Amino acid sequence: MRKSILFITILISINCFSQNKITDILNDFKPGSSYENSQELEEIFTNKKDGLKMYDYVGNKILKIENIDVNNIRLGYFENKLMTVEINFGDILSKDSFETSEFNKVKESLTLSLGKSNYEKSNPNPQIINEIDWTKLNININLKRLNYKYENSNYILGYILITENKISEKFMANLKR
Repeated sequence: MRKSILFITILISINCFSQNKITDILNDFKPGSSYENSQELEEIFTNKKDGLKMYDYVGNKILKIENIDVNNIRLGYFENKLMTVEINFGDILSKDSFETSEFNKVKESLTLSLGKSNYEKSNPNPQIINEIDWTKLNININLKRLNYKYENSNYILGYILITENKISEKFMANLKR
């Protein structure tokens, strides 16, 4: 019954409002969940030595967040468990930048869903314009807006990186071997 209500809620939010909240994303892509072979995933990278597999999500569940176009969604698996979900904003090929107003809408949505952020970083790296972190129930959510140069043109891109901390720690320990 709960899954049916969740599914209907997701369909309504996508079809009627064409937007989603971070909680919808966490329900659709549960960090730590096992890999299931899916037609909605397209493998883009495998590093057998490190045990990392990266996929692009090619389904149609998430199109926008707060009416901000999502360029693509990338999923990272370690030992067949979902470790990261990367939601990208802005597109260099269509010359679409992730503007300050869009960043603020996404930030507001995350704050409403997750509460006050753990911290906003003032990063000395000139490529990073804004960076904010939330940590909830062993999951880290990082929102970034950054400068990107491509073919002598400057763009502003952004992303939300959702990371399951225990799997990430295990992955990092595996790299040190």
